[in-house]
Amino acid sequence: MYIYPYSMSEKLLDWFNIDFDRIYNEQGGMQREQLKLINKYSILTEAKSNAYMTIKRLEKSKNKENIDFAANVKNTMVGTLSSEITKTLATSEYADEIIIEWQPSSAEEERATHALHYGQRMTIKQAEKLGLGVEYNCQCGMKLISGQQYAQPIINKINRGKS
Repeated sequence: MYIYPYSMSEKLLDWFNIDFDRIYNEQGGMQREQLKLINKYSILTEAKSNAYMTIKRLEKSKNKENIDFAANVKNTMVGTLSSEITKTLATSEYADEIIIEWQPSSAEEERATHALHYGQRMTIKQAEKLGLGVEYNCQCGMKLISGQQYAQPIINKINRGKS
């Protein structure tokens, strides 16, 4: 079983019907219908909070009219959710039983600190402590070597939008 938290996050946000072109409301917040969608999924709580911080930061920009708010909010939410997926696995009851093999990044430019660990086996908890899978915008993956019986129910729960 392979897990790619970044790709998983992109697919989940799409599956949850989050429309990033309609998310920003031009008044420093988010459109009500998009908020209703986001609020349905507890796994998006931190992503929503970070999206608001991104909007507030962008609102203050002197170059505001040239900023793509939708792309920035999407990037924030994907990055936050991706990190949340890894953290959820790493803080689970059986995290020490979930052994992974760190997989190469799908990003155009890989992080040297992550590339050092490609092919290495460790617990998901050790990976998180190294910043693997939790650093913002990490696009690396992990192959589950053992502990699938503990990881699968967590992944299923996340796929339903639960944290």
